[in-house]
Amino acid sequence: MNGNVSIELGDAVPYLIECVKSWFGKDKLSTEAKARFERLFGMSINMASHIQCIGMWKPIPIKDIYQPTRLNQSFLSMIPELNEDVTIINLIRSNRNAIILAGPGDGKTTLMHWTYIQLLKNKEYIPILITLRWPNSIIDLEKLILDIRKVNIYSRKKKLILLVDGYDEIPLKGRKKVSQLLSEFSSLNIGNFYLTCRTHYEIYDIKQDIFWIANFNNDDRLGFCNSFIKIYGGDSNPSELLNNLDERGFESFTRHPLMLALVCLLQSIPTQELPRTPIGLIRRAIDILTLRWDESKPLSRPSIIPLDGEERVRCLMKIAYEMKAIISSNETVYEAARNHLILRQIEGVDTRIFLKELAQWYGILIPVSLDEWGFVHRTIYDFLSARYWVECGKFANDVDQGFSNWNTQSAYAMSLIPDATRFLSKAISHNCEMNVINDCLVNNAVFNPDIIADSIFKRYSKAMIGYCHYISSQSLEANIDNNYDMFRNASIPFLDSILIRAIKDSNKRVSSIIIAYTLFEFINRSIRMKKHIYEQVLNYFRSAQFIFVISKGYNSIKFILDDIPRY
Repeated sequence: MNGNVSIELGDAVPYLIECVKSWFGKDKLSTEAKARFERLFGMSINMASHIQCIGMWKPIPIKDIYQPTRLNQSFLSMIPELNEDVTIINLIRSNRNAIILAGPGDGKTTLMHWTYIQLLKNKEYIPILITLRWPNSIIDLEKLILDIRKVNIYSRKKKLILLVDGYDEIPLKGRKKVSQLLSEFSSLNIGNFYLTCRTHYEIYDIKQDIFWIANFNNDDRLGFCNSFIKIYGGDSNPSELLNNLDERGFESFTRHPLMLALVCLLQSIPTQELPRTPIGLIRRAIDILTLRWDESKPLSRPSIIPLDGEERVRCLMKIAYEMKAIISSNETVYEAARNHLILRQIEGVDTRIFLKELAQWYGILIPVSLDEWGFVHRTIYDFLSARYWVECGKFANDVDQGFSNWNTQSAYAMSLIPDATRFLSKAISHNCEMNVINDCLVNNAVFNPDIIADSIFKRYSKAMIGYCHYISSQSLEANIDNNYDMFRNASIPFLDSILIRAIKDSNKRVSSIIIAYTLFEFINRSIRMKKHIYEQVLNYFRSAQFIFVISKGYNSIKFILDDIPRY
């Protein structure tokens, strides 16, 4: 970037404080505000400058593994010419606010951290990182806006760049508050904001450009593999590893940062067969870490604590469940660990040493400050918490007692039980956010497709009215809203069930939209439709030449019923 300055990260906090004091005006920054900025800058630099992937014994500099993150305004792979990549630096230079969406483990937080570190080196901007999973982060953001309103902002030369990470990681009330504060910030015209959020979460009252984090391309994944293997250790050839994975049908995993890290970890044992779902991959990676703990303990890691690797994972599950958030206080973490040791009837163990061993070997739960511990990735935290929730028997009981806080953890819990039908049906009837349904689908939750198709139809009957722009006897135009799109992760049997359910319903407007969305998936994925189902669809629309125009994001495709592949 133009305007770069030379600054060491160790000197960054005083440098930023001087920038902020200069920006607000001499002697205008209150003592309370100055202390708040010092705390915020210190935490941000500490977290942003290093990264710790699963299985790494200690954090490493982010520059040692980061692959340049590309953004685009479309997630339709079938129209690649419309997927022109941009970078967040492009957006900053063009003075554009942006909402950045991605799935779990796609690199949202890493992008925010990398951008923050890069902006520290530029004299044109003052970067402020707000990590919403941190305690009091919304209060910090609100006080920042109040501080700004007190000064003459129109004479300021430096622009504030507000990097807000983890909109999906706070409750609904908090999300609405953040939306309000970002709208206020935008109205001040003193800089730009960039907000990250997982896909399928509703973003309230922020009308800004939306971008998606692009999947790793071939250069990205090769660079990541090279870095990971070099840091973690191993003799795998990255190019051969990736080619082998592609040939075995695992290409989709290798284009996703978290999944690729887990793949690299699993490939340290060549005989391991890779699972085909995210939580399956996480479970297998944790199993490998457990195996390594048990195998290497006699050689290089003598421990006075008589717990094998499996018991240590169970302790991590207990801690995750008790934390209630990805970062929590020492007291909460120590208490959960002590309780687990008490239940295992193990006495005389120093909890701090025990947790230090867990952090050093597993690299999953680590100290993030003097007073707090945190999991290295929310997906891993959610999985471990959900696994404890299910295995201790509390999940089914909580749902039966009226539980309604449907989120990623509950989706993972449903993906871990033998039959999720009644739970998933309840979640849908409680108007859960679409990410819950998608997480169940991606992780192959076990359910009756006909029953869930009925639940989906009832849900869409209430929510989808208005997404059809035009319908006649010869054509239909509809928009697939990202907040209501669960079709792209549906299995073929589930798509069949949805089609059959919609065809039978008397609400033709809603049925037509749902059928159109489902047919879009048959076209997009080149799925061959069963002959008897095609005949029912043909009878419904009464013409093989019936025209569909389906918009998704910024893209639109047109097809006729006769274009549907079938057998």
